[in-house]
Amino acid sequence: MAFKYDLGFVSTAGNEFVFRWKQLLIAQGWTIPSSSDGTTWGAGDFITQPSLGAGGLNNVRAWFIAQSPLPHTRSICIQSSDSGGTAYGQVRSKYSPVNTFNLGSPSATQTPSASDEIIFMGGGTDANPTFATTYNFLLNGEGKSYIIVGDADEDYGFWLMQVKFGNTYPTKAIVLDTMKSGSFYSYDKDPAILYASLDPNVQTFGYHFLNGSSVFSYGFFSGSMQRFVPSTIAGFPAGYSPNEFLNKDPFFPIPYLRNPSLTGLPYGWKGLSSITQWQGFTRANFDTLSYETANDRICIQYVVLPWSGTFT
Repeated sequence: MAFKYDLGFVSTAGNEFVFRWKQLLIAQGWTIPSSSDGTTWGAGDFITQPSLGAGGLNNVRAWFIAQSPLPHTRSICIQSSDSGGTAYGQVRSKYSPVNTFNLGSPSATQTPSASDEIIFMGGGTDANPTFATTYNFLLNGEGKSYIIVGDADEDYGFWLMQVKFGNTYPTKAIVLDTMKSGSFYSYDKDPAILYASLDPNVQTFGYHFLNGSSVFSYGFFSGSMQRFVPSTIAGFPAGYSPNEFLNKDPFFPIPYLRNPSLTGLPYGWKGLSSITQWQGFTRANFDTLSYETANDRICIQYVVLPWSGTFT
């Protein structure tokens, strides 16, 4: 695996967190089929900087589409708020698992649409969008941000996390956890789950993962996004001691499935996570672990993530 990281930065301008996420996606092979800086729009990437002005993501209703490399066509649409520079961090975000953003009436200030899209931040319509205000990203100087993006080995999944200064736990995250090769059905067109938790009162994302909060995935029977639940396994999470031979914490890929108690199809198996793993031994948030190399894993209560270096 060859993850790319952008860890521990403090935003100093506009939508820097979202901009740096976009740049890291591009570095791992994602493309920008279309975009707008609020004035100039069309095919390709017109977002060249995070603030106001030409090429700025912080301009009123600037937007971009990011699409993962083949064989999948999952796409993300991000649009900045109506208030531009006075409300950086407020965005409207959509996800298309299969059909891509090729419909609607896009313009310099209106995003395209997709027939299978789900809005996971903000609301409204493309013509009259509303933007995440209560659960927006951290503003400049409020805390640090951490971005992890996988390559082909992880099917280009990612973890985004923000930590407010003074907190001992994350406060916001967006996760695209793709399924491990060989663990999902071949007819699943988007073997991934989408998780978004932007609640500033959330104590741990591990708790939300454990309880299946806001975990969605493409339903291969319904053709729409459905809720899937991460499943526990005997002893996972947090039921084991460190391995007696290697003295290292055990961890295990998260099984994702859909319980029949949830409304609507599909039921049953989704796959095994390729990025997020259950932690076998309880650690403090942000404890780092060393497996193949020094400090190459980090603990977020119940889950373990790939990492690079110490936590700062």
